[in-house]
Amino acid sequence: MFGSRHFMFAGFMLVAMASEVSAACEHGYSCAESEKDGRGCCPAPKVDAKKAADAKKAADAKKAADAKKAADAKKAADAKKAADTKKDVAKAGTGVDPPTDPQAGSCGEGMKLIPGGAFKMGSAPDDPMRGFDERALESVSTGDYCIDVFEFPNRRGSLPKVGVAWSEAKRLCEAIRKRLCTESEWEKACKGPGNARFPSGNVFDANTCNTEDETGEDRELAKSGRFAKCRSGYGVHDMAGNVAEHTLERFAKGGSFARADYAVRCSARNNVGSGANAESGFRCCSDP
Repeated sequence: MFGSRHFMFAGFMLVAMASEVSAACEHGYSCAESEKDGRGCCPAPKVDAKKAADAKKAADAKKAADAKKAADAKKAADAKKAADTKKDVAKAGTGVDPPTDPQAGSCGEGMKLIPGGAFKMGSAPDDPMRGFDERALESVSTGDYCIDVFEFPNRRGSLPKVGVAWSEAKRLCEAIRKRLCTESEWEKACKGPGNARFPSGNVFDANTCNTEDETGEDRELAKSGRFAKCRSGYGVHDMAGNVAEHTLERFAKGGSFARADYAVRCSARNNVGSGANAESGFRCCSDP
């Protein structure tokens, strides 16, 4: 009986010792059999202080180099952006109409003076082409204002600038002491004195402006003034098709070279927000 209890006690002790050894060796380091201690565990490797310091120094140096690289890249991007702005500004505002143009008034070269007063903004509820997001037809008043004859950079014979986000359009207008047109200013200049449906009149002709052609095929971006008949009653060109133009309220107006009749009406609007695409551009307005 005594012998049995003695063996049971010894067994418990061995299990306990095994558990202790297992707990002590949980770090799992590997080593040669001759390096193990009395418990059969491998000692933790010694930390080389100099090696650790060198590794930290190298990591800090890499971090500093990466930060400098990022700062240099940002500086280069900012410089390019400034250079592009300067280049765009240099192209803009050279105008197409002589300074003696009576409709330019106090607006300056390359702009038309739009007289203040009321006009019919939006579309009638029975217009079969009316978009769900268009404003209901109502009388809206504006003050006198000036608007570019062509899409930015406002030069006859130049391709309009496209792929422009709303913020960039706003910045470029302000860089030449102008501003983005409000939607009501844009639409009034498009409809002309007679509140026309399209800038060229009330009837759509696929060959008048740079829109989809008569077969429904997309056209390509055209140089400003290429479609000579595409001008409103106020003498403002390319307000249907060619480039979808940002306005201050973040609606794009005028459709584009890839849009059909319903999308190039003066009242049509596209809620593009602040984004940019291959069809997005703008023109500028200013106060006389």
